[in-house]
Amino acid sequence: MSGVIRLFRLDVAAWERVSGIGTMASAAATALGAFAFFAFDRFGFQAFIAPRATMRMLLVGLYGWLGLAVVALLIARRTRPTTPAFGEVLRIYGYAHLPLLLLAFTIQIIAVVARALGPSFVFAVFVVAIWLPASLVAATRYVFDVSLPQAIGIIAAPYALWVALVGSYLWRQVGHLL
Repeated sequence: MSGVIRLFRLDVAAWERVSGIGTMASAAATALGAFAFFAFDRFGFQAFIAPRATMRMLLVGLYGWLGLAVVALLIARRTRPTTPAFGEVLRIYGYAHLPLLLLAFTIQIIAVVARALGPSFVFAVFVVAIWLPASLVAATRYVFDVSLPQAIGIIAAPYALWVALVGSYLWRQVGHLL
């Protein structure tokens, strides 16, 4: 089974495989690709004509991704004797955005193309409430080499901050589609 599919299954061992072959550019494409899809969901082809709103959406995604990595690294430095480099944490958390990328793609297909709104809402709640935080916990377990309770302790505050800032912005932008 490929490494990406294992990441969707939250297999912690898959993070080691992806860490060895993945680059920062592919992690950025994963993290920011979701926000590009969200921008297209919200603005359609106007996003290409008037890119200010699209750039705002991408910046929110970038700041959210950086914020997750920085706050988690600061918490881990307080609780762990050794921590990995910031680039490694940033790259792994970029890949942890895979459920968000799948959500953005699903909203594009279901809500925009098929105009079936109910399944998108249920899937959005599932991704934001369960799958994305579980993916971040699995990534935290790998990158900081900690147990499950320690990983939850490290990522809980950064994820709550992400939901408060990035999640509320996303909800205002794509809530009309759900």
